[in-house]
Amino acid sequence: MKKIDEILPPESEIISGSPDARSGCIYKSADGAPWIYRVVLDSGLNVEEKNILFLADTHFAAINARDISENNPLVLTSYEKRGPVFGGERVVKNATEVMKYSPQFDKTVLLGDGMDFLSYGGLEALERYIYGACPDALVLVGNHDDTRIAGHRASDETPRSSREEILASVIKNDIFYHSEPLGDGILLIGMNNCHRRYTEQQRALLEADIRRAREEGRKVIIAQHEMINTGREEDSRLPVLHLNSSWCYNSAYNFCNGADKIGTAADNETTSAVYNLICSSADVILAVFAGHWHNAAYCEINASYNKDGKTVNTTIPQYVVPSAAYGDGFMAVVTVK
Repeated sequence: MKKIDEILPPESEIISGSPDARSGCIYKSADGAPWIYRVVLDSGLNVEEKNILFLADTHFAAINARDISENNPLVLTSYEKRGPVFGGERVVKNATEVMKYSPQFDKTVLLGDGMDFLSYGGLEALERYIYGACPDALVLVGNHDDTRIAGHRASDETPRSSREEILASVIKNDIFYHSEPLGDGILLIGMNNCHRRYTEQQRALLEADIRRAREEGRKVIIAQHEMINTGREEDSRLPVLHLNSSWCYNSAYNFCNGADKIGTAADNETTSAVYNLICSSADVILAVFAGHWHNAAYCEINASYNKDGKTVNTTIPQYVVPSAAYGDGFMAVVTVK
């Protein structure tokens, strides 16, 4: 198999960063191909190189004959409001352009918000454009995926469990927690944190996987939809690496202790326990990847680990992958060596 850099579209312009920097670099591809966030992670292990393709927030806004037949006003109004933004050819083209590279990678991960709102048309788009290109893609759930509402004020009174059942009928991996080894050195973990909280089951599974990683000499990569706070004062106004969308945000954002992210005093006990577990496992957690923000960002989470009974303070890098729905599309290409 060719090296990943040999199959990627040619670079036309570096937008930010450097290929040698821990934060990676963003470059514009030639010929209108997807923009690329290129990241190289050094695991410190003598293992075979692995390559992961991350994409985020495709926001397929679609309805099909079943949606029309069911005549759910929440779904139909969402499509009326959001279809002009996320229901056009550009969104499908961008996802298709990104996913055509998927067969060359060891794993492909969609970091949530594959749909703009929960609909049967949106699920059909996931099946066609994501699973159709990569049957074993890891598809995470974002805050848009489990609600029928987007672009208008209404209340979805249906039980969340019923929405989760619909999602689980199409998404192939567990929609709450998934882990799998990549080769001998990496353990990839995908978690559902789309409501800015974790569950007790996720805590127990993550705890077991971190213990497993230590026993097997692996490094862990965590993938989830929403970002977590870093606890670093310098991140209270973190500049973006690339402003892909002006949606809700300017060119700087609070990644230190933002109220809209996990890692504040408002977290419930279980969520706080998972957050602290991540932050105290820097010996095995290599990086965290998230979407949600639609823009590109890099920050480092204040973290630590125990060595010979002593606490060692360090950081865990967190990479925020831009939405694939805008411009010519966007993907993160991550090499772990």
